[in-house]
Amino acid sequence: MRIRFGTEGFRGVIGKEFTFDVIRHLAGAYGLFLQERGETRVVVGHDTRFMAETFGRAFAAHLSGMGLEVFLLKGPVPTPLLSFAVRHLEAGGGVMVTASHNPPEYLGVKFKDSTGGPLAPESYKVLETLLLKKGPFKERPLCTRQNLHRA
Repeated sequence: MRIRFGTEGFRGVIGKEFTFDVIRHLAGAYGLFLQERGETRVVVGHDTRFMAETFGRAFAAHLSGMGLEVFLLKGPVPTPLLSFAVRHLEAGGGVMVTASHNPPEYLGVKFKDSTGGPLAPESYKVLETLLLKKGPFKERPLCTRQNLHRA
């Protein structure tokens, strides 16, 4: 699947470029990215945009289905809180479902590294390569309570 990353992640119009199929592929690539670096924990958050919570839960479920320990933040949060949670929970990275300043019909994901900061440009190139070479990513079994936590 061909997904082009922009500033700090990916954004698109809900139901057009931003779909549950896209979430599955993004989660698959990011999960592999973390696992290849020996990371086992990830934090997922969302803001108040339309469908952000639903897409955030789907992203968390896919990561959990890959065997990662997922901390799903309770309720809508600002992006800086997700960054803090990544560091506080000693996670390997984080995912924020938001579209930032884009119009309301947009939604997207921002990816964070283990410092809570944005992924480096070379990391996005790795994600693009994983999407092309390892995808398409299959549906994962539903997550278990063992590795999905509310934080």
